Amino acid sequence: MNLKIFAGYRKLFFIALVLAVALDLWSKHAVFDWLECEVATYGNNTARNHEYQFMPGFFHITCAWNDGSAFGLFRGKTTGLVIVTFVAGLMLIYMFLTASSKHKLPNAALGMLTGGAIGNAYDRVNFIWIPEDGTPIGLVRDFLFFPQTLPIMNEPWPVFNVADCCIVLGVIGLFIDFWLHPKKDDVAGKVPEAESNNSVANL
Repeated sequence: MNLKIFAGYRKLFFIALVLAVALDLWSKHAVFDWLECEVATYGNNTARNHEYQFMPGFFHITCAWNDGSAFGLFRGKTTGLVIVTFVAGLMLIYMFLTASSKHKLPNAALGMLTGGAIGNAYDRVNFIWIPEDGTPIGLVRDFLFFPQTLPIMNEPWPVFNVADCCIVLGVIGLFIDFWLHPKKDDVAGKVPEAESNNSVANL
């Protein structure tokens, strides 16, 4: 394991992470301040009063407090989501420390994925709704909305945010990297060293 965290392309991890967190938190603050949307709007069906139809019927900027994970999954499971986020954070740290410093894609993808997770985790611990039963519910700010009804779901795609986009792009990037650079180290000595010098070696 190479612990030189800034070696090679590892610095792309930190660049992608900082950009993802900064863009996510800035966009949430800007939109929710613009739409005058506070935590009090959660659960009282007033969110749609805080909406701007940027492209009517196609793309709206709205105010949505998400009590679940990305894209509204696992709603109301704050404790479980905090535990999952912590475990996922440990996994991301391990993946970063074991990722190759010679390739751009895995480091940038891990940075985006980690940045997206941090952006949503920040919301979940800073925006708390306490219902009548006294059980705190962590909320995440979502605002990107495509109102078209999807055939398979029979309802619109859930409202999402920049952090969700970063998480999805990070996962896609990791899958692409796995496809481009399968773990050949398991077959030591069977892969000529020259093979690593192909056109995708530094992706």
